[in-house]
Amino acid sequence: MPMEQTAPRLRLFIAVEAPPAVKGAAVQVIDRLRGRGDVRWVEPDRLHLTLKFLGDSSPEKLPQLTEILEENANIFSRFVVELGDVGAFPNLRRPQTIWLGVERAEGLSRLAEEIDRAVCKLGFEREARSFRAHLTLGRVKSSQGLGALADALRAGAGCPAGIEWPIEDVELIRSELRPTGPLYTILHRFPLRRSE
Repeated sequence: MPMEQTAPRLRLFIAVEAPPAVKGAAVQVIDRLRGRGDVRWVEPDRLHLTLKFLGDSSPEKLPQLTEILEENANIFSRFVVELGDVGAFPNLRRPQTIWLGVERAEGLSRLAEEIDRAVCKLGFEREARSFRAHLTLGRVKSSQGLGALADALRAGAGCPAGIEWPIEDVELIRSELRPTGPLYTILHRFPLRRSE
């Protein structure tokens, strides 16, 4: 009897894609920091703000996931956030992940928490930590040049002030890991409600 073939699992996450003005501001910050430390910088076309990482998921869950995200998007009206300053996890002295903060992010936090709660019904684990809005710019690969990178971060690689980011839709994205970096494919886009 032939073995039953199972569909390959999909590595999924839910995010908001960065618009051109945000990408431009992020690239300016990356250019100021480039050459300091051993960092894999995010390519501009891959810049996004993750709301929920789902990980390896069964393709059979896609219809239910799509339905839940569509319902969820209809709850929220469009809103605007603003790019903040550069930061790092775990901190600026020992950077591992370099990011741009997001200001006026209350709506974004509510959206992420509601998505987290909603997809839990499909067996996805709830987040242990509360949502912290940030746009990842790069990840440190080794300790080489870490001191120079930390100094540059503490001195401020300032993001241009007043860059607004309209949050108009949410995307369900597939990530395929490759040696050259991840390949992202938007599977579905869910527009938020237009304000009355």
